Amino acid sequence: MTETESNCSQTNYQLALQFEEKRQYKDAIQLYRALLNTDYPRQGDILFRLGWCKEQLGQSEIHAIKYYELALDNTDNPGMQVEIYFRLGWINLQQKKLEDAIDYFAALIRVAKEENIDNITFAHGVYWYAASIETQGQFIDAIKYFQEARNNLPELFIESCYRELVCLIHVGMYTDAIALSDQYQEYKPTTNQKERYMEILNLILQERNELKKCLEEDI
Repeated sequence: MTETESNCSQTNYQLALQFEEKRQYKDAIQLYRALLNTDYPRQGDILFRLGWCKEQLGQSEIHAIKYYELALDNTDNPGMQVEIYFRLGWINLQQKKLEDAIDYFAALIRVAKEENIDNITFAHGVYWYAASIETQGQFIDAIKYFQEARNNLPELFIESCYRELVCLIHVGMYTDAIALSDQYQEYKPTTNQKERYMEILNLILQERNELKKCLEEDI
């Protein structure tokens, strides 16, 4: 690729990103597809962006997954791999393909920990991995990952805390569940979190009251 061709490809890549920001996904797709037919070096990035655009257009099941899988085969960038694994996990979760979703979220966690990647995508991947294995009855493992999610990202504290409490109750760790409910009440939600915080607080207080009754009856 000549310098002129390289500059042209970079310009088209930036233009495609601008189309994405404006939600003009079809226009972005045209440019990304054109870039695939060049020697532009970031083929993995282009394939990922194609998957993202297809996903936003509601074409997840076939097209988005195909591009994400191709992106995995065309990148050795761990950060990009984490992003791809999350999208694949999320799509499969939405399609109720739980085992596949769990595998992708597990792969995300493995790569992120091997490469010391600690970002928002990693934290969300940990949360959804925990939520997925919880539905499989893997409550002890789910507790560990819900704890990790709420410790890594404050915005996940509310949801993670409640799901963790439910798991603790499932395995009979009632004292730990009550302690967690106390911790939840000490949390200071942001303005955007307050409504959801109060919704979950009511649920947690109900669970807490039932647990205390059970513990008092056992004494």
